[in-house]
Amino acid sequence: MAALLAVSAVCAAGACWPSACSAQSRSTLTPARAAERAAAPSMGPQAPPGGVGATVGAVRSVPPRAAEIPAAPERAVSPPTAAAPAPAAAPEPELAPEPAPPRRCLLGDFCFGPVLTLGVLDVLGIGVHARSDHFGVNVDFQFIHFSTQGIPITLTLFTVEGRVYPFADTFFLAAGVAWQHAGLTARVVYRGDSQVPPFATEVRGAVNVPVLKLGLGFMGRSGFILGTDLAFGVQLGGNTVEFSTDLPRIPEVIAAEDKVRRRADAWVRAIPFLLQFNVIRVGFLF
Repeated sequence: MAALLAVSAVCAAGACWPSACSAQSRSTLTPARAAERAAAPSMGPQAPPGGVGATVGAVRSVPPRAAEIPAAPERAVSPPTAAAPAPAAAPEPELAPEPAPPRRCLLGDFCFGPVLTLGVLDVLGIGVHARSDHFGVNVDFQFIHFSTQGIPITLTLFTVEGRVYPFADTFFLAAGVAWQHAGLTARVVYRGDSQVPPFATEVRGAVNVPVLKLGLGFMGRSGFILGTDLAFGVQLGGNTVEFSTDLPRIPEVIAAEDKVRRRADAWVRAIPFLLQFNVIRVGFLF
């Protein structure tokens, strides 16, 4: 009984919280311990007027001090992540040097070789042609042998010509000079007389005509080639029939020479200009 009175006195003096006073029935204090608490100075807050309820309200209204507010746990801040480096650009592949173009001919782009010709007027021909992409040159010899009115005639044409290939392909324009030759032969048979023994021989005459040739055509570039062309020739000078004979000037010889001359003049008058059509050319340029 004395212990309960001591606890009540301590609570009345404000030495404990109401919770402690309400729990006095559950706590057992010795008289000595109660006397010590009663004698000890009060360290707690003084109860305000109005009793325990006012004390509780005051306690509730007192804002907690900053020091008493538990600090929020610091969130671990991860160090800034360095930006991933941009992928290095793949190195451009080194282009292999372009291989040198194969050589077309023995002399690089300059090709040359033999060419056979089949034409009109001077029918058969053989020559040497050479060309690059834009320029060319050719040398040709063409011929034909025939007879007219009992007089054998041999025609030959020697040509030196330059060519321009404006499109670096097969088409060309040509200009050059040519030497047209006509050889005529007349046979003379003499029965002989008291001064000249009998003999049989030939009277030979020739006509030489210089010609300026202009033409156009088509010709391959290298290797096995085909071509065709047309040439127009203008006579550059006069023409005369030249005889090569040392026969005596007897009527039979004079008559034969006169026959040859007339045929040559007729041929020259019939062809005041030269028109040469080479139907086909076949060759191989190395």
